[in-house]
Amino acid sequence: WKDVQIHKDVAAGYSTMFYMESGHSVWFDGAELFDKNGQWNGGNIMGGNSPYHVYSTGGIVRDVMNMTGVCGFCRDVQVKNIGSDIFRASSNIFSVNMTIKGIDKGSTSAHPDFFQLYAPGGTVENIVIYNTHVTDMGAQGIFGSTGSLRDVAFVNLLMEKDPPSSYLMSQVGGDWNHVLLWHVTTMDSTILFTDTSQLASFWIQNGVWHNLNAGATTSLTDSTIDHNLFRDLSWNQPQPMGTDALQGDPLFADEASDDYSLSASSPARRAGVPLPGVPADINGKLYHATQPNLGAFAD
Repeated sequence: WKDVQIHKDVAAGYSTMFYMESGHSVWFDGAELFDKNGQWNGGNIMGGNSPYHVYSTGGIVRDVMNMTGVCGFCRDVQVKNIGSDIFRASSNIFSVNMTIKGIDKGSTSAHPDFFQLYAPGGTVENIVIYNTHVTDMGAQGIFGSTGSLRDVAFVNLLMEKDPPSSYLMSQVGGDWNHVLLWHVTTMDSTILFTDTSQLASFWIQNGVWHNLNAGATTSLTDSTIDHNLFRDLSWNQPQPMGTDALQGDPLFADEASDDYSLSASSPARRAGVPLPGVPADINGKLYHATQPNLGAFAD
């Protein structure tokens, strides 16, 4: 489906625009997909019997309840005004260069997540989410529920929660193994490790975190946590996690305008270490070769 608009145009109620059978594939290129009656009208884009695969390139997804299923493979996709989840984990997701503005459940009973693991009795693996701007996020962020997650990478990720006073936070628990959180910037958004007993092989590096909290735990099993800046600490975690850690105001360029690049005086500038496969930042600008910035933005 190339360079077309496809929309739902019926009264409120759950419905899907595309119903897929197992083994089906579809490609949206330059398409605009939306619910004409808005993000709380119950409209979803994909539904059906898994596994199916969706390719989305250069398009817009807006004003739908859930965006889940749209990104088996996503490149250069803009997302606006979503009522609930963006990603529900399934194997072999690859997303690069996605911009998301506005996640808001409104008066619905939804519990929105940017990324949600829910796979009862199953294993989800091989996920890459690379170069992703998430702003005005009325959502929990990264959420772990039932199931097992293997080999997932969040690289060059900005997550800004709005409003800042919202109780919503990322909650990571359950069976996660081999997880990269590289060059992540969070604003007003806490990531809470709710249960570290099955969390293993986390690589948390070169991040600027509003708050990253594992309670009294300062390390995860067989994990590397180093070269991060933490804006806030918690009463039950008075020391920042990991080695070579910084704590304090990251001094963003312009928080009021959602510019979370670093000012010239930021302590996070040139405070990182080079990471394999990450030569450039969230906007494609090259990191310093030997002393990259912390967070998702180069100089």
